[in-house]
Amino acid sequence: MSEIWKPVVGFEGLYEVSSLGRIRSKRGVKSPYENRWGYLQITLYKDGKPYPKKLHRIVAEAFLDNPSNKREVNHIDGDKLNNTLDNLEWVTSSENKIHAQRLGLAPKPPTKRGEENKCSKLTEDQVKQIRGEYRKGSREYGSPGLAKKYGVSHRTILYVVSGEYWSN
Repeated sequence: MSEIWKPVVGFEGLYEVSSLGRIRSKRGVKSPYENRWGYLQITLYKDGKPYPKKLHRIVAEAFLDNPSNKREVNHIDGDKLNNTLDNLEWVTSSENKIHAQRLGLAPKPPTKRGEENKCSKLTEDQVKQIRGEYRKGSREYGSPGLAKKYGVSHRTILYVVSGEYWSN
């Protein structure tokens, strides 16, 4: 594959990105660094302000069409350090998770539900109580209050109430 250069989206005239996953400015090729999640990242500057960007997103935004407006960029071979154009694709969050599980990069979701799931912090009775108290609608029964009462995050309370968690 020959190297093709395009302007970095949002940084046109300042930086270019190549189909091989390299970034250059007028001063030359910049060196990315590996962030704590294992992705190559680079800090771009515009109007004196730093903008840390993941390299795979820069490549995808410059080179890959995204007609379905998918929000995540997947490394096809599972290698977060391989940011070449032919190794990237736009995906949904769900598609990205399924791909990671298929490659063995992410654990499979638990198959046990409710109290049978060893990660569950709530019992079935508590879930029923939460839903009942939440429906009452008073301030003390809102998600922050219930979260404190049951020792879980307020987001967990919202998931329980919406049926996303404990749908059974």
